[in-house]
Amino acid sequence: RTATYHLFGPGAYNVDAGLRRTFQITHRVNFVFNAEAFNVTNTVHFSGINTNVTSSGFGTVGRQSNHPRDWQFSGKLNF
Repeated sequence: RTATYHLFGPGAYNVDAGLRRTFQITHRVNFVFNAEAFNVTNTVHFSGINTNVTSSGFGTVGRQSNHPRDWQFSGKLNF
């Protein structure tokens, strides 16, 4: 987390969540449904601090380094 000249970049945290539900269709067949969400809070994490002294953007925080909220759904039929 520390860059050159002992500059500290912004902190980072991430919240992921998942949900699974099984539905009984018949005695021998069931359906499993999964839903997953990544970066649930949709929090932006920025890249590190620009430490190039000769750059006009010295000391500025760069672009976004993580992905926005993402969902994933799946289903499975067990028999």
